[in-house]
Amino acid sequence: MWTAAVASGHVPATRAMALAIEMAAVHGVGAVAVCNSGHFGAAGAYAAMAADKGLIGIATTSTPTPTVVPTFGRQAMLGTNPIAFAAPARRHPMVLLDMATSTASFGKVLEQWRKGRLIPDRWMLDQDGAPLTAGHAALTNQRLTPLGGDLDGASYKGYGLAMMVEILSAALAGLTFADPRLGRRPRVGHFLLALDPARFSTVGDFTDHVDA
Repeated sequence: MWTAAVASGHVPATRAMALAIEMAAVHGVGAVAVCNSGHFGAAGAYAAMAADKGLIGIATTSTPTPTVVPTFGRQAMLGTNPIAFAAPARRHPMVLLDMATSTASFGKVLEQWRKGRLIPDRWMLDQDGAPLTAGHAALTNQRLTPLGGDLDGASYKGYGLAMMVEILSAALAGLTFADPRLGRRPRVGHFLLALDPARFSTVGDFTDHVDA
C-alpha cells in the first residue's frame, strides 16, 4: 500500500509501479495500491513501465468525479475508470491497451460541442435516462454511458469493467465509496501490477507468442 498526500497522482503512481516492478523481479509478481491520490494522467504510461522491463503491466485508477451512469440507472455513480494493459514483445513494439470504461470521455463530448456537432446518441444521458445529443446540455448533464452505450450495445460489460476498476483501485486501497448524492467527493486510488512472464515460460517463448 502506498499512501499519497498530493494533488497530482503522477508521482505516487510512478513510485508504486516502480515498487511493483522491484517486487516482480524478486517474487515474480508485484501489486501495489495507492490511496488518497489524484489524477495520474494516462494509465498506459504506468503499464508500459512494466513492459519496458520485460514484464506484463496492469494499471487501473478510480476518478475524482462521478460521471458515468450504470446500466439501468439515471444518476452518475462511477468515474470513467480507465484500465491499461501492456505486454512486451521481442521484435515488435509492446502490446499496449489504454481505455476508459465509458463509451466516450467527457473531453470528446466537449470536442463535439465546440465543433458544433450533435453528440452521438449512445454517449450521454439526460436526467430522465434518455439519450442526450445537444452539446450545450452536456455541461450541466455530466452523465456518460458505460462502454457499449446502452443495453443493446452490451453496456453492462462497460459497467462491469468500471466496477472492477473501482474495486481494485478504491476498495482495495481502503477507500470508502462516496455516494455523490450525499455531496461527498470521492478520493482517488490506483492499482498497479507487474507480472514476470518468465515464471510461467521462457521469456523467449512468451515474447515470440506476443509477436505472433
